[in-house]
Amino acid sequence: MGSANVTCPLAVKCREQGHDVVVIAEGLAAGIFEKAGFNLYFKGTVNFADEPFTIDAYSVLRKIKPNVVVTGLGSPINLEQQFGLVANELSIKLIECIDFWCGVNRSTANPYGVLVLDEYDARLTHQLHPAAGKLVVGNPGVPQSGSIIPAPEIADLRTEFTTVYTYVGGGERTADEIEFLIACLKLTTGNWCLIPRFHPKHAKREVPGTGRTYGDIWTKMFAPLGSRVVYLPAISKSDPIVIASDATFSSWSTLLTTSAHAGKVTASLWVPSARDELKELTGLDQVPVVELGCCHSLTEPVDLSGLTPPAANNIAKLKPYNVEMAYKALMHFVADPVQP
Repeated sequence: MGSANVTCPLAVKCREQGHDVVVIAEGLAAGIFEKAGFNLYFKGTVNFADEPFTIDAYSVLRKIKPNVVVTGLGSPINLEQQFGLVANELSIKLIECIDFWCGVNRSTANPYGVLVLDEYDARLTHQLHPAAGKLVVGNPGVPQSGSIIPAPEIADLRTEFTTVYTYVGGGERTADEIEFLIACLKLTTGNWCLIPRFHPKHAKREVPGTGRTYGDIWTKMFAPLGSRVVYLPAISKSDPIVIASDATFSSWSTLLTTSAHAGKVTASLWVPSARDELKELTGLDQVPVVELGCCHSLTEPVDLSGLTPPAANNIAKLKPYNVEMAYKALMHFVADPVQP
């Protein structure tokens, strides 16, 4: 979904400007493109690891003959890397769109140009692809002013609880994060509640040989906290909950950026499995929003009530994704006759 948050608005803009846009998508991104009115040329399964599928990227690009191939950089990466590598093989310009700092590390393809989040991301990207062009277009984790309406359900919770915390998780490391978070909550003073938000794709996956989903297991882990844990299943998106909460916790979700930009207490649950995964997917040793001074990094259980929100000067470093800038950047790369 993070990948689609940058590529789909750009695809819509290209369509509005009269360009022919051919969409190939998989996972939850497919539904996002369909909702935007695209008839997908090819639609993969929701999770290729559980439901494998194949497509001949070479034959597809030979048939379509695109002027440019634009990909996101999803996690775990699949079609985006396949089509990126074939674009390289066929000498078609490849433009990669980043939704998380140093996302280019997820693919082994060589981009002609990269749409990066900020100057920090540009420096990280340059280390991996010094010959590629880099143009800053903003961060999809940073909402446009007024674009998100805080969930009114949070106000209802405040009639019972003084402090509202949100946890965002989903993936192989989630159980480790929950265990660590619970250890923190046992030390946390005050009248608080916690809203868990699990990634819908991962929560529905079945744990091999158990007949249970990961979501079932994660929910059971929170059960000892009793009525302090509140689920809001009627709210499909998590960002309205995040910006209405007092604090958000995760390992390195994009929603940490959303929380920080809203001026809320934000903390990374920096468990060893999260460190390993971030290193594998991005090559980074720390969560960038932590490096930017917008997020705490928790390595030992602490009383969460003592954490403070980010300073205004650090929040100012976070800029929202600008699709107009992204479109201009794309057209720059398309028109550029030489390697930048």
